[in-house]
Amino acid sequence: MLYAAAPTASHAPAPSVAPPPIAAPPAADNFAAEAAARHIRRTACLKEAKAKKLVGTARNDYVKDCIAH
Repeated sequence: MLYAAAPTASHAPAPSVAPPPIAAPPAADNFAAEAAARHIRRTACLKEAKAKKLVGTARNDYVKDCIAH
């Protein structure tokens, strides 16, 4: 008795190359860098205002001017 051979699948194997990871857009990186720089600058200005013992409106004006430069 002869048995028929089982049909073989002729599917090509899927490629093993993974898609590249999704990178954040450059604008997001730039925004984060600018935010970090503003935070560092503001912190430094606040420390300077404290060292000069400025309070109230004088302190606020000093910090605004300091950050702008």
